[in-house]
Amino acid sequence: MILTVLVGNFNTRLVLWEKNRIKMRKIVPTNQVLERLNRLIPNRALQGAALASVVPKVTLRLYQTLCRHTKTLLVTTRTPTPLKIVYRKKSLGVDRLCAAVGGILRYQQNLIIIDFGTAITFNIVHYQEKALLGGPILPNARIMFTALRDHTAQLPMVELHPRENPFVKSTRTAIQAGVFNLILGGIERIIEQIRCRTKAHYQIIATGGEAQIFSKKCQLINKVDPELTSFGLAQIYYFNRRTK
Repeated sequence: MILTVLVGNFNTRLVLWEKNRIKMRKIVPTNQVLERLNRLIPNRALQGAALASVVPKVTLRLYQTLCRHTKTLLVTTRTPTPLKIVYRKKSLGVDRLCAAVGGILRYQQNLIIIDFGTAITFNIVHYQEKALLGGPILPNARIMFTALRDHTAQLPMVELHPRENPFVKSTRTAIQAGVFNLILGGIERIIEQIRCRTKAHYQIIATGGEAQIFSKKCQLINKVDPELTSFGLAQIYYFNRRTK
């Protein structure tokens, strides 16, 4: 078994893999991940681990913790993968790379992978060229709600709700309807632009925390794959183990 540790800004996904099968998954707050790892790892017979992090201040401590228990691959955008990266590597998030690798190996076709994390990222993957072509980034709903609260005198903080109807009766529901429709419209517009400019067919895959909410309202999304990025992280580990 191997352990993948995918560190996000708010949450960290811990997944145990036996080849390509999930044996265990946990989502824990990133500020608690070290404590959880110290309880989890000693009870597992691990052959290795892979770590990918978008939070630099915790990366080294997590890597050192994992290395005390098993051989660990720290995945960055410079780590060898089966994909060609047509994007500036220094500014590419490692989570985007993992999602693209997972997508191309699992689906084997042109993909637009929409990852609903703290940022909503679009990852355009060309199958024949085995290339990650990059893609736009949007703020997620939480960031928009926080910005409205922090930069106005009276607007409240609200929670995400799939509110499509623009005829609303309160400020809270007005914010929910505005943000939800803004993101949904942005998703549809970006997909339309990608298709128009490339003249290619794409499978649209959603992953990340809010994927289920938006996929129910966006008919362009073909599938929700919650563990796609962790799967890609595992595949990068296996790829590097084979090439050594």
